[in-house]
Amino acid sequence: MTVLLSFLVGVFTWSLCEYILHRFVGHSKNLIHGFTKEHRSHHQNGEYFMPVLQKLQTSCSVLIPLFVISTIVLGQPIGIGFSTGFASFFVLYEYMHKRAHTHPPRNSYERWIYKHHFYHHFGAPNKNFGFTSSIWDLLFGTHAQTDVVRIPSRKAMCWLLHPHTHEVRSEFAQDYKIRSPRKRAQNE
Repeated sequence: MTVLLSFLVGVFTWSLCEYILHRFVGHSKNLIHGFTKEHRSHHQNGEYFMPVLQKLQTSCSVLIPLFVISTIVLGQPIGIGFSTGFASFFVLYEYMHKRAHTHPPRNSYERWIYKHHFYHHFGAPNKNFGFTSSIWDLLFGTHAQTDVVRIPSRKAMCWLLHPHTHEVRSEFAQDYKIRSPRKRAQNE
């Protein structure tokens, strides 16, 4: 196995881990786990992300043993390639996920992945667990496609709305709509 191939296997492995963690730990009803709590907080408030220092500590507790074990089991060049691919894609995932909540999409891939992700947040929380890819959602039957993502007005991302009208910006109007708060039924 070449170093490049081991790097790509690391990328692929992170993608699967991302799906498994999100689906079975982040959305678990039975687990009491730090990640589960953090993930629930993120779903309640899309602007919430685990503090950087805490995320760094958690990441290192996984990535360092992964590096050590993979270099022992696979040998130094292949183990380093694998763990570097895994860690690199994890960092890319973290960057892209935060960016999706804070910045508008810059290209067709980001437009697609944002829509896929926000449909998970606001339309179908038991679907679309993959963020960087939908391959695992397709494989495990959790993929859901939508023409328009309907977002509660109080949870709309700042980049989505026009600052003066508070309506969806025209460049995103074909993908997103704002759901108004439900009006209470008036008695009498």
